Amino acid sequence: MQKIFRQYSFLPDVQEKFDDPAIKFDLMDSAISWFISIYTQCLPEKASLQVLDLFFLYGKMENRVLFNVALGYLSTLQTQIVGADDLMVLKNKVFDEKN
Repeated sequence: MQKIFRQYSFLPDVQEKFDDPAIKFDLMDSAISWFISIYTQCLPEKASLQVLDLFFLYGKMENRVLFNVALGYLSTLQTQIVGADDLMVLKNKVFDEKN
């Protein structure tokens, strides 16, 4: 996922935060749990049902559904990510819990 940030310059502030060597945070750890649960563990019920609808509607034909949702989710969390002093605390509060 971080390669995509670099390649397409998507969310440059978030990319800079994740690339900071002082911050030890692996985005793929969170993204994998998002993908495995199809976002039912981290998004509110209404949003996760919408993701499930997209996944079942386009999942087989369009394999980027889950990835695009991840980018959109990171976009909504951008200010929290960039402003966080400790991404592990943010991970426990934001990435792993339903908002």
